Amino acid sequence: MKSGMYDAVVLGAGIAGASLAYSLAKRGWNVLLLDRRTGSAHKACGEFLSPEARHSLRGLGLEKTVDRLVSEPIRKVSLHSSGGAALELKLPAPSVGVSRQLLDEALRTEATKAGATWLGGATALSVRAQPGGYRVRVRTQANEEAELEARTVFGAWGRNVSPALAGKTSDRAQRAFRGVGWKVHARGLENRQAVELYFFKGGYVGLAPIGNGLTNAAALVEFSVAQKAPKGPLGWLKLAAEGNPAFARRFEGALPLAETERSAAPIRTSDKAAAWRDYPLLGDAALVIPPLCGDGMAMSLRSAEGCAPLADAYLRGEISMEDWQSEYVRLVKEELEKPARWGRRLQAGFLRPPAARLLLRLGAASPKLAHAAFRATRLALPAKPT
Repeated sequence: MKSGMYDAVVLGAGIAGASLAYSLAKRGWNVLLLDRRTGSAHKACGEFLSPEARHSLRGLGLEKTVDRLVSEPIRKVSLHSSGGAALELKLPAPSVGVSRQLLDEALRTEATKAGATWLGGATALSVRAQPGGYRVRVRTQANEEAELEARTVFGAWGRNVSPALAGKTSDRAQRAFRGVGWKVHARGLENRQAVELYFFKGGYVGLAPIGNGLTNAAALVEFSVAQKAPKGPLGWLKLAAEGNPAFARRFEGALPLAETERSAAPIRTSDKAAAWRDYPLLGDAALVIPPLCGDGMAMSLRSAEGCAPLADAYLRGEISMEDWQSEYVRLVKEELEKPARWGRRLQAGFLRPPAARLLLRLGAASPKLAHAAFRATRLALPAKPT
């Protein structure tokens, strides 16, 4: 670690943190990007980059970086209830499936190329405001502690923050959902260029192609249901197959790659955003998006895209921190809270078999209604010029 004052310290090197670090370093600021991991890793994630995500990548200057990664085009979404009801929707614009491990690594690499300092295997122990900035206490991989000074700090640690940085319980509203997430890559599945969602009582599993003949299988299951999953590796896939016959048929013959299996618990979706503490929070640190939205990565990228120019203006002395905070909190509330709220409502319905069956039948009977519900869970894209 370099001594002296950093312009920005970014806590967390996921897609939100790495994208923000890249954007600020590209603008010429002295940025430190740190994470408790030493490198990229598989994560329990749907690995779906929506058109909205691509729009933010373009705004951040990172679209070409992602285009160079191994990926697979995704053109539609298909949904299947445990009782056999089904619905298929064409996506309004190109989307891709891409390994989250590859994506995280690529964005972090771009941040360091732009001039950001990378510190892996480091844990932030505390952040304390002081005149002119912040003091950040860090424990390194060698179990040594150091104190850093920064003009700005950004929380981008993902869904689950360490107790040391958790703040008061009042910092975040009550949670609407508590569950367990799993994911694994598999070979041997026909590539349908689709995100496929299979619902069962208390959970669902999604399939998406990610390139190189691989399919990502990711599940979200209510905590009480997850406890009933067969013990041992990949027990959650057996739970899904038992709960949805269509998934059992679809996944038959697939070869899961055990080394890619990951879990995440607890997953608690947010009722409301907590976009600012003593410093801005990005991505899941600000708002845990219901995974059913399928737009969590887009919303993380949008938070970085929106925060970066405000942080730049503050560092240049063009706006006050109060103005920065006000504008960023407004952006998160107006752009992210509404789709997350609709996502929670739909997720609550789809995890109940009778409601899932009814929703899919309504969608099949009224495609306009189905597309409206789909759009309600997405970020709003700017209107195309006429």
